[in-house]
Amino acid sequence: MLKVLGITINDEDSWEPDDPLDFVASAVITVGENVGGDYFYLQLCTPISIKNLADKHDIFIIEKWEGIENLVDKLNNFIEIKLSENVKESDFQCLNNYWHWEYDNYK
Repeated sequence: MLKVLGITINDEDSWEPDDPLDFVASAVITVGENVGGDYFYLQLCTPISIKNLADKHDIFIIEKWEGIENLVDKLNNFIEIKLSENVKESDFQCLNNYWHWEYDNYK
């Protein structure tokens, strides 16, 4: 099963928002099985801050910032749910429906 192996937010390894209930941040997550994986690019935001996004594609909404471990747990839960519903595509292509995959449009 795929899971988050690494995450970088706003090009920083240890990032914290000024307001845990109102923020937008760019994230790159590494998704794979054990070692290595594929990159997915997404915007993290809260329900309050979604109005500040011009592009509402490739987003992941969280109610509030509760730390990186909590975020990774939420991302892994999302991945598990979406992949359990997937019957048509490869796992990475399935996740590409929600976040921008590094191999999107790669032939």
